[in-house]
Amino acid sequence: MRKDLIYKNIINEFVLKREKLGISYHDLSKLSGVSVPTLNRMFSGQSSSIQFDAIIAVADVLKVDITAKTTVSAEKMRREQAERKAEYLMKLVKGNTALEGQGSSEAAYREMKEKTVNELLAKKKALWAA
Repeated sequence: MRKDLIYKNIINEFVLKREKLGISYHDLSKLSGVSVPTLNRMFSGQSSSIQFDAIIAVADVLKVDITAKTTVSAEKMRREQAERKAEYLMKLVKGNTALEGQGSSEAAYREMKEKTVNELLAKKKALWAA
């Protein structure tokens, strides 16, 4: 799961930095305001349910950057969502036309899907609505 991988990467950075600094859990606790038991759970990597405030406090003391980075552009996400939603809508249409005996060609299907994608991209609310 992506969340677990991100958490483990952050904790790995913490472990390396703490070891390089030679700082004890007791001293890290005093400097960060995070309890020693919480630090033990955090640094063991066993619990990803540590409060975000505790992670930020430790990152601040250890001077480890945990800033968020955009991994996919908003435009790409919008396009992918539009394609998923258009595919869903087109399957409904295709199912209805098949029931009515009005099957359409694959080219016509692709053309209608692309038109639907473009219409969805033009309407931000419709794109994300269920």
